Amino acid sequence: RPMTRIAPAGRSSENDMNLSRGMALPEPAAPPEAAPVGFRLLRYFTWASLVAFAIAGLVLYVLERQEERFFADVQRTQGAFFAQVQAEFGHEQQSAARENLLAVHEAGHVNLARLFANVLWDSDFAPLVARVRQIPVDHCRAPTGEDAVAAKACFAGVGQRIMALPGFATLDRRAYAMMQKTTVFKIKVFDLRGVTVYSSEHKQIGEDKAGNEGWRTAVSGRPASELTHRDKFSAFEGVVENRDLISSYLPVFSPSGTEVVGVFEIYSDVTPFLERNRATTARVEALAAANQTRVEKAARENAMQVRAGSDRLLLTMGGLLVLLYGVTVLLVRY
Repeated sequence: RPMTRIAPAGRSSENDMNLSRGMALPEPAAPPEAAPVGFRLLRYFTWASLVAFAIAGLVLYVLERQEERFFADVQRTQGAFFAQVQAEFGHEQQSAARENLLAVHEAGHVNLARLFANVLWDSDFAPLVARVRQIPVDHCRAPTGEDAVAAKACFAGVGQRIMALPGFATLDRRAYAMMQKTTVFKIKVFDLRGVTVYSSEHKQIGEDKAGNEGWRTAVSGRPASELTHRDKFSAFEGVVENRDLISSYLPVFSPSGTEVVGVFEIYSDVTPFLERNRATTARVEALAAANQTRVEKAARENAMQVRAGSDRLLLTMGGLLVLLYGVTVLLVRY
């Protein structure tokens, strides 16, 4: 039995008409083509976020290392400042010790000068100064060159004349007797012309000290003192001494107390005192060196602690960045 084809509703008549006319049926429509591939979000986001997180990690690393270097620089600066402060303190301590020693001995020299003046001036030194004043010295003074050599020889001759004056030997014995068992190393007496009328070191008698700053200060009525270290040049005397001395130029006043009639110069041997000062300075310097060593050790330990803390921070932040990167990529993927 032939099968009857049932046409779809609404189209049977049209198909029948086409068939009856001998026309072919239309082909069915082709399926739509697939859409072209668009923006690859996961790939681009993965690489872009990786670069961003890497830059953030690098910046964090650089900043943390800079902070370490800054802390190390601060520690070094503080250590250097501490060392400088200790050095300045040591120098100040030495300077203060010398100034105190000089002030104490100057006060003692003032009292000694008064004692010498009370005991020997009126009876021995004043008559000697009066006799020496009769010896002319202006012809001996010459400024420089060969004349200076001749002037020195001339003043040496004046010294010989002074030691030949009556009463000099007696005065010399009495002066030495007063100096015994004291720290006084040498004593000099000058007249108002600057001539060395007396010195316990006889070869200096007759020397001209008119240009000496210490003598000039004393003639004006004020004492002047100087600390001279062994093998060091004396600013007052212009010579090198072989021991540590304090020399003081001290005015001698008339009985009225207003007029200067002469000048004493007293030398004290302060070698034992300076040895004690040097020992104290050495102890202070050793203590300062020990303190500096402790400061440097503490600075190194602090730097190591900061470095360890910085490394822990970098590891923690690095782990967090990796975790955050993984989470964000996973979220975008899903």
